[in-house]
Amino acid sequence: MIKTYIAIPIVTKGNLLFRDKATIDTNRKLLYYQKRSWNIIGFTNKSISFQDIAVVRLIHRAEWLLFSRLEIESHGGDYITVSGLKSEDARELKYYLDHLR
Repeated sequence: MIKTYIAIPIVTKGNLLFRDKATIDTNRKLLYYQKRSWNIIGFTNKSISFQDIAVVRLIHRAEWLLFSRLEIESHGGDYITVSGLKSEDARELKYYLDHLR
């Protein structure tokens, strides 16, 4: 199963062309992450395997009332922050990351 979660750009002050995206691939057990850059146009990509994930933190109502932020820390100390997710999407993403490791 491959599922993509896309952030709301208005909440995260991102550009409309390249929004934050987190994609889970359960067959390969990978999390792909696309983060907008601070330039006008552009983005950076990261990927992490489920075995390398150490901690998944869910912060409710981080932006406004309906949106949440997900912080993912790897064993190597890297952080991935997906902000501007709808609360139900953030809970579902956390559930997958916690239970598929």
